Amino acid sequence: NFYSSSGIYSDTITLAGGCKKLVITQLSITSIIDSVSAAICQGDSFMVGTIAHQQQGVFNDTLTSVSGCDSVVIATISFTQLAIDSNDLTICKGDSVGVGTNFYSSSGIYSDTITLAGGCKKITITQLSITSIIDSVSATICQGDSFIVGTIVHQQQGIFNDTLTSVSGCDSVVVLNLNWNLSTSISITSSADTVYVGDTLQLSCSNPQAVNYYWFGNSSFSNQYSANTNAIINFAQWIYLSITNINGCKAIDSIYIFISEEPVVDTCDDAMLFIPNAFTPNNDGINDFFKIAVANIQMNSFKLFNRWGEQIFETSNPDFSWNGNFKNIKCPIGTYFYLLQYQNCLDDRKRYKLGNITLLN
Repeated sequence: NFYSSSGIYSDTITLAGGCKKLVITQLSITSIIDSVSAAICQGDSFMVGTIAHQQQGVFNDTLTSVSGCDSVVIATISFTQLAIDSNDLTICKGDSVGVGTNFYSSSGIYSDTITLAGGCKKITITQLSITSIIDSVSATICQGDSFIVGTIVHQQQGIFNDTLTSVSGCDSVVVLNLNWNLSTSISITSSADTVYVGDTLQLSCSNPQAVNYYWFGNSSFSNQYSANTNAIINFAQWIYLSITNINGCKAIDSIYIFISEEPVVDTCDDAMLFIPNAFTPNNDGINDFFKIAVANIQMNSFKLFNRWGEQIFETSNPDFSWNGNFKNIKCPIGTYFYLLQYQNCLDDRKRYKLGNITLLN
């Protein structure tokens, strides 16, 4: 007989020789059932014997126990809840921030999955802001004064972009629009190219901002406190003008007056002297240099002065030219004054010629 259920059984068994015996069997059934619960990271696995589970749920796995019987393992598997954290970050423009294996340099909201120690993962939400400080300033100063942005000193008018370091450590850009409150220039409204001893020059200044005028120099003025005045010239000299506006800003300009000897006209038929009145040193290949033309006249010296009387060029060689630079720096657009000394081709006496040229773009 074969038995597979637990119970007590009685069996009569024939022995060798024909005798019989009675066998009483008490049968027990071994049934091994076990249960286990586990929480794993999503993407990981849980082993039951040799069986790997990667999904959450309830699983019945049949194994062989140490006694050789089958055992049933009921496995309840769930996923560990994915951790989520958030960060609000602010960085300087041009910098970047690392989150996990990613780097960000633009403002926005970013989601990153980061693997933790032990193999689990978390989600990091990053809200990134970029600090970019741009400020604009408009200022008006008296000519000759200065305006300071951080540690940068400005004395010229114009628009400037200055980069500073803010209290947060980031760069900040200050756009400065700087203007002069007052500037002036003197113009001769009635004068020949050549001035002789005793001549009267008409001087004037046209500036709508000026409220006070003061002319001074070694000359006799018809009205020192007017925008227009006459000056009697007895020798070569500087004439100055100081003006003031309603804000108290002052500006000073000057002009040098050259004195020539008595007028003598060169009548040599083959003598020639030509002095251009303007040139454009912009490297376009056209009229880039200032140069005088002389024929059969001995040139002793040719000097150029800026509006403040500073000599910026000199030569005695008519083949030399001026490129518009002074101390290797391009001179600004404006009017420049010259004094030419040469020998009269008739009587070989020294003569002087003065005038002005205009430097253009």
